[in-house]
Amino acid sequence: MAPTRACSPIPITPHSLREVSKCRFCLTENGDQESGAFSKVMIWCKEGNHLKALRVIGSDH
Repeated sequence: MAPTRACSPIPITPHSLREVSKCRFCLTENGDQESGAFSKVMIWCKEGNHLKALRVIGSDH
């Protein structure tokens, strides 16, 4: 199953933003259904017409 994600981007400056999201993963291991969730923060910077991830900070795992 593909990860599901809900995020809330928050502008930091006109050229950067912070994205706080929660990811949930499901898998089958030894015949048992397992699932887990973790939070992450990503810092994005605008370079020309594109956004580039500068930092990825994971937590809850």
